[in-house]
Amino acid sequence: MLLIEVKGYPSKSYRDPRRFEEVKPTNPTNQAQQCCSHALLKVMRLQTKYPKAVVALAFPDFPRYRALFEETQGGLAKLEVAMLTMRADGIVLTWGLNG
Repeated sequence: MLLIEVKGYPSKSYRDPRRFEEVKPTNPTNQAQQCCSHALLKVMRLQTKYPKAVVALAFPDFPRYRALFEETQGGLAKLEVAMLTMRADGIVLTWGLNG
């Protein structure tokens, strides 16, 4: 069984229609790090709940997510957490998935 926690890339504006024209005070690059950390907590919980499953993080292929992966790939490997990114052309790149 493969369980994947998927996150998107943060936007510069709010989703709330009442605030859509406002620019968020936090840079999307910083928000992306928070999205990544929240996703990591989720996959760790999934590993505990489903110990026989393979768990993975999945993100759109943005430079910030690639940089975060490069900074954490050793730890992710120790935790047996795979990483997937999807390019704009629909190609999915994977790291840490066996088979």
